This record gives sequence, structure tokens and C-alpha cells, in this order.
Amino acid sequence: MHSYSDEETRQWFTSLEHRVSSATVALRTVDGKVLVLKATYKDYWSFPGGIIDTRETPRAAAVRECLEEVNIQLSEDELEFVMVVDRVSEYAHTYQFVFQATVAAEVLEGAKIDKREIEMFDVVMADMIVAGNRHYSQTTLAWARGERGYREQVFGAGARE
Repeated sequence: MHSYSDEETRQWFTSLEHRVSSATVALRTVDGKVLVLKATYKDYWSFPGGIIDTRETPRAAAVRECLEEVNIQLSEDELEFVMVVDRVSEYAHTYQFVFQATVAAEVLEGAKIDKREIEMFDVVMADMIVAGNRHYSQTTLAWARGERGYREQVFGAGARE
């Protein structure tokens, strides 16, 4: 049996194609309201979230993004895993980790956005997301419909996002 040195193993892993991953959080209240935001660089509404940094876990990224985008401090223990989305577009093949956390209504209403990145936010009921009164991300719609586990999304060529 051939064994590989640490350096050979490291080189092999480095040679593999890497997928960019992101994390997002549905910040909700016990009465069913959820925070949605409109980023300055997107044409749709979504949850706080963003790219997972190198050597950062999806949970840590979700906590960091909530603090950066809406100034809401969470702990990793407050996050409940909802789904992972395998996303394919003409630009990239990525994974998105979706979490949710239950917070007090005052926390959502008191969110402070980073205006360089976030245009505005709102607190809505999940059924308003499903009703489609705004253009929401596919992941946000999936969460509002109660979808859980593993999902696949294809973008471009008629997909909305």
C-alpha cells in the first residue's frame, strides 16, 4: 500500500477545483416575521449573508455576515441548519448554507444596515415572501415555503435570480 506524505496530500487537495461557498441566515421572530434586505449590488431581496472566507466555517460566516450587514450579533449556537443549496450558473458552481435563528422582534426592528452594501431592509411575514410582492432570491423563497435539506438551483437561461 502506498502512503502519501503530508506535502503530497496538501498538493493533491490544492490541485482540486474549489467551489466558492456562502452562508445566509433567516432572522425570524417567534410570531413568524423575518428580516429581508436589498443589497446595493443585487436586483432582488434576500437574507443577510455572504461568502465564506478561507478556513471559516459556514456557521462562523453566517454570524459574521449578520454583524457586518445588519449589526445583529448572534452566536453559532443560535443558528439552526435549514438547507444546503447546490447552485449552478454560467459563472460559477457554488454551495450556499442556509441557517435560521429566532430573535426578539426588537432586535429585527433595531437592525442597522451597512449602507455601502445594503440599500434597505424590511421585516415581513413568510407568506408575503411566497406571495411574490417583491423579487426574492430562490433561496429566500425556498425557506419561506418550508423547504429543508438539500436543494439544487440553476441560474440564467430563464431562471429568476
